[in-house]
Amino acid sequence: MDRVTIIPLKSVNGVPFGATKEEVRKVLGSDYENSVELREKNKDVFDSPEIKQLEESLKALYQEMGKDPNSFEWPDISEYEEDNDTYNLVQIEYEDDIFVSATIYAQDMKHLSVWGHDCSDLEIEKILTLAKDFEWDQEDTSWTSRSQ
Repeated sequence: MDRVTIIPLKSVNGVPFGATKEEVRKVLGSDYENSVELREKNKDVFDSPEIKQLEESLKALYQEMGKDPNSFEWPDISEYEEDNDTYNLVQIEYEDDIFVSATIYAQDMKHLSVWGHDCSDLEIEKILTLAKDFEWDQEDTSWTSRSQ
């Protein structure tokens, strides 16, 4: 994928928000990495000798801190797992296998079109004119328009 065309609240590269994961992949292609599939694929990493050695070191630290070394557990981050397909220019987020949002990677952008406006140069002043309610998000990571 070398071009991203956005129609806010409607579609990305012609794929409408609300499309199924299968429909998204049919249009955007199979050159993606899915977060859930990657997590499953990498589960065996936790059984590696290096991780077991790290775990033993952490248990030793627990003991030095006066804690029961057997009380150490890796945190369960599965509840934070999002279902995303990451393509080279865009990340597609799903909820229950339905396309709900897209994140565009500006540093890699060559061709970006929003409502037919060429935004490839990613001049923030130009992009912020596309909606009247842009706000800097709470995590200071991006501009967000709730209406668009």
